[in-house]
Amino acid sequence: MFHGIMCEDSLFIFTKRNPIRKICYRVVENPNFENVILVFIMISSLKLAVDTYFVDGTPAANVSLQIDLFFNIAFMCECALKIISFGFYMDENSYLTESWS
Repeated sequence: MFHGIMCEDSLFIFTKRNPIRKICYRVVENPNFENVILVFIMISSLKLAVDTYFVDGTPAANVSLQIDLFFNIAFMCECALKIISFGFYMDENSYLTESWS
């Protein structure tokens, strides 16, 4: 487990033996996780293009805000899972040093 991960203590809290970190790592390393995130990115991008045609205050604009909230929460959860799994910045292959993130 933790192949290629140099960070010993993620956020100075989660060691490599911490059960929460192990669960986060298993979730992040699952191939379906990356696929779901890519689908969310595509749908979110499409939604941004469609938002151009909504007028503020209409029911469609209100639904659009709810969809934005959903995607913001989903992307924040992805960020938290990856930071706990890989570390934040200081080590090689940590969240902010990975080019994809």
